[in-house]
Amino acid sequence: MQILKINPSNVKASLLLSESYLLTSTSKDKAIQELSKILDDNPNNYGVLSKLITFLRQAGQIDLSKKYIENAKKHAISLNDTGLAFCQGLFFKYKL
Repeated sequence: MQILKINPSNVKASLLLSESYLLTSTSKDKAIQELSKILDDNPNNYGVLSKLITFLRQAGQIDLSKKYIENAKKHAISLNDTGLAFCQGLFFKYKL
């Protein structure tokens, strides 16, 4: 995407790119990599975190999402944050 060449930290463009990667069966790792980059810069982007958890589940790598949840906890303003709670619940739902 040309937007990412101009502005590599554009979250919306990265998210769109990761979703397009997911649509092709060979690019799931690229989708996960794009979402991981976003979370490295902004660990409390819970929309992206929930997508990453879902993508990791589909790739059979759900345990990798624990690292991103822990990082989000470290950077959270409050541990009672609803977005964080949602992502933790999603992880535990998929973990079972």
